[in-house]
Formats: sequence, C-alpha cells, structure tokens
Amino acid sequence: VFLFIISHKTASQAGLSDAEAKKTFDRFDVKDYTMEPITTYHLIAAAINKKDEKKYKEIKNKFFDASPQLNTLIEQLSLNHGASVKNDIKNLFPIHPYTAYLMTFIARNISSADRSIFKFLDDDQRGFRSFLNQEVGNNIPVITADYLWDYFFEEFERDNSEKFLSVLSKFYLHTREIEKTDRNYNAIFKGILLLNLLSKMVFSAGENDQILVTPSMDNIKLLFLGSHLEEYVDKAMDFIDRKEIIRRTLDNLFLVSSSTLPPREINEEKQKLARSYEEITKVLDFDSDSKRELERTITNGILRVSEINFYWAGEKEHILKTKLLKDFKKTYSLHLAVFLSKDDLMISSIKSVIKQMSQEEEFKHIIFILIDKPLGEDKFDRFITFVAESAVARNHNFSNDAITNEGFAKKIVERYQLPLG
Repeated sequence: VFLFIISHKTASQAGLSDAEAKKTFDRFDVKDYTMEPITTYHLIAAAINKKDEKKYKEIKNKFFDASPQLNTLIEQLSLNHGASVKNDIKNLFPIHPYTAYLMTFIARNISSADRSIFKFLDDDQRGFRSFLNQEVGNNIPVITADYLWDYFFEEFERDNSEKFLSVLSKFYLHTREIEKTDRNYNAIFKGILLLNLLSKMVFSAGENDQILVTPSMDNIKLLFLGSHLEEYVDKAMDFIDRKEIIRRTLDNLFLVSSSTLPPREINEEKQKLARSYEEITKVLDFDSDSKRELERTITNGILRVSEINFYWAGEKEHILKTKLLKDFKKTYSLHLAVFLSKDDLMISSIKSVIKQMSQEEEFKHIIFILIDKPLGEDKFDRFITFVAESAVARNHNFSNDAITNEGFAKKIVERYQLPLG
C-alpha cells in the first residue's frame, strides 16, 4: 500500500517544529516540485492587462532607457536564459525587475491560502491595484520591494520561526522612528528587512538565489535602481547604520541576527566595553592571529632576534616610560615599540613624546614605530557593538549569534593591517 500526500506547503512552511519536521522527513520520501522563475514571469506577465499597448510601451521604454544598469540587472535575474525571458521581465513593468524576481522567490518558498503573488496582483489595499490607484508625480512609478513587505507582512507574522521573529522585531522597534525621519528611508528599510527575511529561507536554494537575497549594499541599491527611491538609498543606509538600527558589517552587509537581543543590555555592555578597550592595544589583543600577523609584517626582513611590544598612543608619558623600561627583557634582542592610536589627535600628540624619548639615553636602545593610520572612531564603535552583541547573545544562550558577532569584531581587527610609516 502506497500513500501519496500532495501539499502546497513543505513541512517547514507548515509551522512544524524541528522535531516534527524530522519525523515527517524520516517517514516520507519527499519530492519537491517548485515553480521555476521563468514560468512565474510568464504567468505574471499574462495576468497584467495592458489597455493601451502603445502608451504602455512608451512609458516602459522611457523607464528602462533612463537607467541602462537595469539591463545588467535583468541579465543576472534571467540567469542568461535568453532574450525571451529578458523581455518577459521587462513586460512585468510597472513591477520593478528585482521585485519581480523576489515575487518568484516568494511563490516558491511561501505557501498561503490568504496570500499569493497572484492575489497580490488583484489586491486594492496593499497590492498591485492599490499601486495603480496612486497619484503619479514627475517620476515614473514602479512597484519596489517595500510593496511586497507590506503585502506579505501578515504572512511573515504568522510564521513562528525565531529567525523571522528577529527581523520582525527590528521592524516593530524602528519603523515609526524611521518613518518620522523620512518615509522614503522607511520604504528602503522594509526592502532591507525583506532581503534579510528571504535570505533565511535559502538553506535549500541554489547559489544564485543565495546571492540575490543577500542583504548586501549592492543588492539594496539594485532593489531601488531607477525608482524614485534610488536617490535616497545611500542616505537611508547611512542613517540605519549610524543609528545602529542594523549595523553594516565590514563586508557591507546589513544583517539582522537570528536572535532578538535586548537593546538595553547591549547598550549597557557597550558602555562597559568602551571603557575596557579605551587602551587601543586591547583591541589588537582581541584577535591573536591578527596580532601575530602584524608582528610578522613588522619584523619581515629583520635578521636579528626581535622583541615587539605594543603601546597605546594615548598613554600618559610617565606611565609609558615606566612600561618601556620594564617590558623589554632580552638585552641581546632588537627592541621594537609599536604605537597604535584611535584617532589623529593621539597621533599628533604621541609624535612629540616619541621624538623627545628617542633622544634620552635610557631609551636609545629602543626603536620607536608609529603606525600613523588610526583605527578610527567609526571602526572602534563597530568593534564595541559587535563584541557587546556577542556577549549579550552568549548570556542568553544564543551561541550562533555570539560566534557570528565575535567573527565580525575579529574582522575589524584583522583589517587593522596598516602601512608602517
């Protein structure tokens, strides 16, 4: 006896726990049949009725001609399937090409009786019809990713995944603040959150899908390319990063962590860490591998046995002198004192101190090296934020997020491989 179960939802989409989903996969041989993006493009294009084909083509061509980069984007979205697919994507206008791709992604990964991409086309509250009813200004309007966020928001809310919850919590906490600052920023914020949310579904997706839903700065810009929101994207990302709503990583990603961490605890931890790491050499100590690499760079080509010690450029002179006299243990070695700073002001003040000490007899056995590019306030603040989030995540037993944030902090130290001047 064979039992065939045909469902529009996978076990994970049905809201099953991990244990329940495992039981399902253990008991059944699961065969996925998903709608290919090409098919979805055909179906959506067929569902859009153009009453005045001539006027439609005129406006569509004007939109695409104004932003030649859109053709490059369409090449990427069409997976090089040929001219017919590229034309299908263009014929989805006024749906933005990137929005069209995300619609196909949602169609393959979210199954709902209440929400579907075809119901989106017929919806006059938050969907396609509501877009058609809006006032048209000087710009040619297109449906951008924020429309999908608004329409599928209730579906996202119904999902009980912890990964979804963290993205939704970001929205609940910050959307009003961003909307008050600039409604265009809020639309871009929704696009960033949508990429974050969809990127959490790609564990079984292909490599191209993973790239296209990654919340990178490049993808965020492409989300709104050619639209009226394009001119606000850089300012919106800067605002979201500066306000620490979502911190940009050194890889230029706007990633929302999987866990929901209490902002108050993070701020308290940041204040403690800012004091602890004020002496900038401790930042270098955070990643021993990077420290060793910097030591190798400094001693490269030196044949003598060398001792290297790192010093904070903001150290008080009398404390610094005491350390210099005490730290070097081997009389036969080359003594290298390397100075690190957080800002340019520290560099200018330590230069005069180093010049004076180098002329004093008791310090003539020391070679002073000043790395004349500071870490910078921005990188220091990012480092403190990532270390704080790692500590708070660990306190709440979110080990994956703790490791991820620790990795981001180490990348800042790793890239502090600066030219020696």
